Amino acid sequence: MVHAPRLVKALVSLVLLGLVFTTPAFAQKNKKKKKPAPTGTPVLWREPGDISARDLKFGPGAEH
Repeated sequence: MVHAPRLVKALVSLVLLGLVFTTPAFAQKNKKKKKPAPTGTPVLWREPGDISARDLKFGPGAEH
């Protein structure tokens, strides 16, 4: 005769193993949806124009 606690432990172990191995399979399905790549030309820097005409005394903000 099989002891009930051993049977319960075995069943719980099987259920947990099943969850561990099936969870990643469900997670991978959601990753297949990819956003489309952005269009256009990426810009890292733009010519600021005439620097001598700018008021650079207080930086990007204003006088506090």
